[in-house]
Amino acid sequence: MSLGGGYPVALFGLELISGGAGNEQLSDIGHVIHGLEGKFFILVIILHIVATLKHEWIDKDGTLKRMLGARI
Repeated sequence: MSLGGGYPVALFGLELISGGAGNEQLSDIGHVIHGLEGKFFILVIILHIVATLKHEWIDKDGTLKRMLGARI
């Protein structure tokens, strides 16, 4: 997204790819990918929460207590 907008790509202040004139199509693709990644990570977090609750309420196997440090 940055590269498409004409900005350099940097990591911890180190410029990995220098910026250029920009490319609107590349910027649009980066914007779409960035949005999808955000939704994907939200989905992964929700699935982890649901799995934790399943282990606690349905399986009743003590997984949540072990995750929180309790000795069983």
